[in-house]
Order: sequence, then structure tokens, then C-alpha cells
Amino acid sequence: MDVDRNLLRAFVEESTVTCVPTSHEQVCVLLVGPEGEDRVALATRDGRAVVPPIYSQVATSPSEIRTLRVARTYAPRRTHHFVDVEGILRGELASDETRTIEHVGAFGGGYADVRYAAPGDDHEHFLVDSTGRQLGLMGSDVTTCYEVCGPGGDLVGVHFGNSWELMAIQRETNQAHRVGPNFSNVAIPIGDAPRPAIVTLEGERSMRVATPRGDVSEEAYDRILPFSETGFAIAWRGKRRALIDREGKEVLPFGKLDVRATGADCVVFVGDKKSHGIATLEGEVLVDASYTDVVLPTSGRAERFLVGKGKNYRIIDRSGRELLSAKALPAKGTGGVATETGNWFVQLADGSYCFIDGATLDVVPITFGRDDLLAQL
Repeated sequence: MDVDRNLLRAFVEESTVTCVPTSHEQVCVLLVGPEGEDRVALATRDGRAVVPPIYSQVATSPSEIRTLRVARTYAPRRTHHFVDVEGILRGELASDETRTIEHVGAFGGGYADVRYAAPGDDHEHFLVDSTGRQLGLMGSDVTTCYEVCGPGGDLVGVHFGNSWELMAIQRETNQAHRVGPNFSNVAIPIGDAPRPAIVTLEGERSMRVATPRGDVSEEAYDRILPFSETGFAIAWRGKRRALIDREGKEVLPFGKLDVRATGADCVVFVGDKKSHGIATLEGEVLVDASYTDVVLPTSGRAERFLVGKGKNYRIIDRSGRELLSAKALPAKGTGGVATETGNWFVQLADGSYCFIDGATLDVVPITFGRDDLLAQL
């Protein structure tokens, strides 16, 4: 897209710039101009701008595709660009004289939900790939629906007005076909990793697990959190929690541990004094409950963990041995996030972030800011 670099530089010079890391180890650069106009850019953590601040909105997810809405300054209608993690443009979607785009969601499984304005208070929903091609629903002749959840992996939840349907995406034909019965609700986390759907059968209030084949678990629960990348989820019955697998069966039974989160091959549990510890999926305690915060890796076998005691964050191993002390960080911490590749970002007390390499334990402050943007315009 052709842009006036001088106008862009002037906007950056007059804006407030802050950075927020994403799970793909990119940095989302947020700019607020002097008249309150918001812009976003994307950068690598080592200071290379991937996309310039010509966008007003970004939708990120664990997918490698980002959805960015072009700022009104640079496009007369609502135009969305689909870019990969290197900033390469994959495709675009724009409003026209007959239809106005109201929303484009984050990518998951290669598709994004697009909502168009329709006459009255109605909306039209489509699923599109990164080139803007529409996915056929229940055959090539049906593409629009009332609402969409997901897509995640090869599944998408579609609402046609009377009930929700779980649909499996067939990529070779660019179509999705219904699997399983009708549901009163379907929930699928957005992303590329294949995960089960969480469904509620018509006439019920409880939640069950549905596989990509459409099989629904016999076991029902009061509540189920989204599944982790490794295929486990936390489920409730009353106030008690359990860990369940992709088939909806208990892996860590109710009452054994008060589980609060799961990631990789571990869970976070809460002890008697409300402190957090780490256990295996089978409930074997690896690290006693002595921390106020535990951030698990997202996949694989977890060998290292980011933990906090108050505002002092450090890295420990499966035995609880400290590998990186809180003194190695530039400042006190207030929270952390695990990346897709086994590393961490830690938010510091001053609002900035630092990056911790999960393999070498090197600590790198995230210093990307206004000068970095200006140097690349």
C-alpha cells in the first residue's frame, strides 16, 4: 500500500507508544495520536518492524496469520489485510457498495469469521481463508450463517438460527460438513492446533466434549474451560475441579487436587494457603504450593517454569530448583506469558516487558519504541 511517509512519521512523532507481546513472540505496538486516533504496528522482539502503523486494529491468535484493519487515513472503506508473522501480505478483504464489513475475527485453522451488515438488525457471517475465499458450509452453495465460534483446528461452530451445529472443515474441497447432533451451544478456542469442542446438548445445561468425528462424551460437567494445546481441560462439578482428556474422561479425578490451569504435561494447583504449586497430569506433586503465580509452557514436556512470589519472578525446574533468580530481571514483575516456542515474556512493574529465552535463560529487555519505528519509515 502506498502511504505518505512524511505524514506517517509525523503521526509517530506525536503519538504515545506502548508495546504488548504476543504468544508468537511478536510485539504489538500500540500508538495513540494527539487527537485520540489509535494505530497499531507489529514488530519482532529484537526491534524490527514487521508491519508499519497504518492499521487501526489487529486480531492476533496462535495462528501465523494476523488480521489487520487498515486505518481510515489510508483506505476509504473498511479494508482488512491478512499478513503472516513476517509481515508478508497474504490477502485482503474490503467493503464494497453492496456490503459493509463490520468485523473480521482472528484466524484459526486457516479461516477467519467475517461479519457483514445486513438489512435491519441482521448480520451475515462468512468464513474466509487468507485470500478472502469463502468456505462452503454444508455444501458449496451455503456460505452465510447467523453466528460463528472458532474456528479451531479442523472444527468450527455454526449457528443457523435455530441451533448450533458442529462442522468439520474439509480443506481439499474448501467445505465444512456437519458432524454430530444439533446443540444449544458450541465453544471452540480459536487457533491452529486441533482441539475438541465443548458443547451443550439441546434441552440440557451441562457441558460435554465433542470430538472432530462428532462423538459426544457420556460424561457431563457443570463447566469446562477451553482445552490446552496438549488436549486437556479443567472441568467443574459444583465447586470441585478435575482434569479431563479429549474424550471427556477424568485424568485427574475430582477432589485429588484443586487444579487451576494446565499446559504442556503439567497442571497448576492451589494449596491450603492459596499458594500455587505444580503437579503432573496424574497428580504427582513436582513443586509444593509456595508461589503466588505459576506460568506453564504451552506444549511438550515442561522442564522449566516461570514462577512468582509477589513481584519477584524467577525460573525453576521440575524439582523446584532455581535456575534464574529474580535479581536477573531488570525490575520487579507483575505477570508473565508463555510463548509458543517455550520462552516467556515478563511484564515489569514500570509497564515494560523483558524476554526470557527458555533454553539459554538469557534475559532481554523489550525496548522497541518510537525511535525504532521512525528509523524504519
